Order: sequence, then structure tokens, then C-alpha cells
Amino acid sequence: MASLTKTVIGRPRLQRRLPGAFVRVLSKKDNQLEFALDNSDQTFASVLVDELRKDSHVTFSAYRVPHPPTGTPTVAISTDGVETPEQAVAQAVKRLSEAVARLQGDLQAMQLRGEVYILLQK
Repeated sequence: MASLTKTVIGRPRLQRRLPGAFVRVLSKKDNQLEFALDNSDQTFASVLVDELRKDSHVTFSAYRVPHPPTGTPTVAISTDGVETPEQAVAQAVKRLSEAVARLQGDLQAMQLRGEVYILLQK
């Protein structure tokens, strides 16, 4: 699905995106993978790359965002061959999802105890 962009003097001024990132494979070669995170910004790319670097089978992970930062982030990953780049990404996303669920649970518990006042949306 395409983003809706209002352009002023050739530069995106307002961009609305549908929730959820879409992975678009740009290149795949042996134990290397490069993909775009369509419908996302550099926030998720940065967190994903940090999580990938914790994997002992990942030999390289990085992301780039075109300048000015209004484009689609691109993530590159290489592995040692024990696991595929796709497996490493899937495991990293699973770990991040579990961490977010734990954080949400902790915040809800703190809210019930009156230690923090926040509005959690599901």
C-alpha cells in the first residue's frame, strides 16, 4: 500500500503511513541479506540492528536511511552460515516482541500498584 504524501517544493512535508512495517527483500546472496522496511522509520531499524548484533551468528548488521530522513530504511545483515539471515531476523523480532510484552506487563503492574500513571493502549 502506498504512502500518502503531500509535497511542497519537491520535499515531503506530511506523510501518513499505515501501521506495521513491511519487509521487501532487495538482495539475497549466500549468507547476506538486504531488505527495506517499507512503512517504517529508522526507529525500528535501529532497534532491530541492535538486537541482531546480540546474535553470535550475525557477523554484520547495519541500517541506512536516505537523506533527508523521509525514505525507507534499508537493513543489511550477514551471518556465519550456522543460521540464515532470515532466521536471525525472525529470532531478533521474536526477542523484541517478548521484551515489549514484558515491559507492558511491568508497566501495567506498576500502574495497579499506583507507582506510575500511564495510559496503555492495545
